[in-house]
Amino acid sequence: KFDRLVELESLVDAKIDEQIAMKSEILQTIMKLPDRRQRLVLMEYYVEMKTWEQVAVDMNYSYMHITRIHGYALKEVQKVLESGV
Repeated sequence: KFDRLVELESLVDAKIDEQIAMKSEILQTIMKLPDRRQRLVLMEYYVEMKTWEQVAVDMNYSYMHITRIHGYALKEVQKVLESGV
C-alpha cells in the first residue's frame, strides 16, 4: 500500500507541476496584450476564476460590455499565439 501511495503522490505532483506551467503560459500570453482592459478581463476570469458578473462589477462595466471586451481580447490572444511572439 505504501508503494501505491508514493506512486499516487508522484502523479499528483506531476499534475500540479503541469497546472503551474499551464498557468504561467496563460499569464505570459495575457500580458502580451496591448490593451489593459482586455488583460484585466482575462486575468479576472481565467486566472482569478471570477464570474462574468463579478468581473463586470469589479470593472464597473455592464455584463454586455465585459463580454464585448472579452471577444476582442480573444482575437488579440489569437494574434499573439499566431505571431509566436
